[in-house]
Parts: sequence; structure tokens; C-alpha cells
Amino acid sequence: FNQCHIDKGNDKKIPKEYILEIIITGIISIVTMWIKRDFKETPQQIADIISESRSISPIEFLALLNE
Repeated sequence: FNQCHIDKGNDKKIPKEYILEIIITGIISIVTMWIKRDFKETPQQIADIISESRSISPIEFLALLNE
């Protein structure tokens, strides 16, 4: 883990443990929000949201907020 990096063709390299932390905390945040919202979405809808969120970049999220 310690020496593994993701290189997307630029100078930004993120160690694997940070990538895993970003993914895990994102999922935890979605589930926490779902609980706080009294389970308004179905488990399948939350699974879809989690799945979709993994393919959207933070920049794309910001653009979605402006729609």
C-alpha cells in the first residue's frame, strides 16, 4: 500500500491509502445522511447513489449544484 500511487497522466499522485479513505468516507457520509433523513430513499436508491457517486469527480459535483 505505502508505495502504490495512481497516476492519471499528470503530476498528481495519490497514495492508495488516501484513495481508500476518500472512497470509504464518501460512502459513510452518504449512509449517514440517509439515516439522518429517516431512510427517505430505498436501500436500492442509496446503493445507486453510492455507485453513481464513485464515477463523478468533485468538479462535476460542483457543476451539478449549479443546475
